[in-house]
Amino acid sequence: MPAAPEINPGPTNRLRITSRHVAAVLAGLFLSGCATFSPDGGMTVVANVAAEAIKKDVVSIRTVDDAERTQDVVRGLIRRTLSVDSAIQVALLNNRGLQASYNELALAELDLVGESLPPHPTFSISRIAGAGGFEIERQVVGNVLALATLPFRSEIARQRFQKAQLRAAEETLRLAAEVRRAYYRAVAANELVGLLTDAKSTAESTAQLAEKLGQTGSLNKLDQAREQVFYAETTADLAALRQEAISSRERLIRLLGLWDGDTGIRLPQRLPSLPRRPLSLPGIEVDAVGHRLDLQMARIELAALARSLDLTQATRFVSCSTSLASTARRAIRTAHRSGSGASTSRSRFPSSTAARCGSGRRPRSTTRPSTG
Repeated sequence: MPAAPEINPGPTNRLRITSRHVAAVLAGLFLSGCATFSPDGGMTVVANVAAEAIKKDVVSIRTVDDAERTQDVVRGLIRRTLSVDSAIQVALLNNRGLQASYNELALAELDLVGESLPPHPTFSISRIAGAGGFEIERQVVGNVLALATLPFRSEIARQRFQKAQLRAAEETLRLAAEVRRAYYRAVAANELVGLLTDAKSTAESTAQLAEKLGQTGSLNKLDQAREQVFYAETTADLAALRQEAISSRERLIRLLGLWDGDTGIRLPQRLPSLPRRPLSLPGIEVDAVGHRLDLQMARIELAALARSLDLTQATRFVSCSTSLASTARRAIRTAHRSGSGASTSRSRFPSSTAARCGSGRRPRSTTRPSTG
């Protein structure tokens, strides 16, 4: 009876990966954990601009605790008669559109962190089995071009993040200006309603007096009709002005972000008094040009576009990737023969390191003419 064949698995496979390859892989893994998010989500620039320009506080609501603290502050402000400063502060804390802008700032920071990270290497293990043997291949693949352009892409992403910060600050100032305008319009509408109400009462009394005088013959029909028309026009103007006052109040409430039971805000009945003399602002043009956020965003966008153009021109013809491949191949062949013995042949292939690099153009193939 023939004996069972002996299978010799051969010596343990050894991966011929140089220390340079290991250092590259470890460096990529180490750098992947370097970029982190800022503690405030990039709100420092927005808070500084708001404190310098309008002397107000801003907050980005991210958690339930932040929302509860903000609601407590807002309810404390709307319990009293709103001033223009308190109205602006309520809007900066409670406006949902402004919070959406702050969320877009957080997304911009996410893009910054993503662009600052090196490309992740790809690990792959494959096993191919054939007749009488099998082959195991291990690969570590990384994008060399993405790693080489990492500082440039990181700088471009940082400039775009700075632009997003200025955009959020611009939205903050824009909301403050809109709230200030809506507040003064609402208060002015209330004051006009009060004045026109008194005018209506006067016109009504005058019309009644004209009617009495007409009955006694002291006032002709034309003068009576004139007083009645004035009274009717005043009544119509008062109705239109009351509608405008309601619309102005609703516009202000919408900008403040109030709803449900918080809409019963109290506004003053009169506008504040005008200053006795106009303010002197000699350097207003220089300050406007130097502090305009849209001009600063345009400069940052121009710099980022120039850097992106340089990077595109430098890398548009190159598409290169490298793989550190360690292939361990082991083939076992067995042969049965009759009798009391077995022979085993084994073959071991050396491990290899492979590199792939391609360009945007296909290599040209050349053929040498055969010589007869």
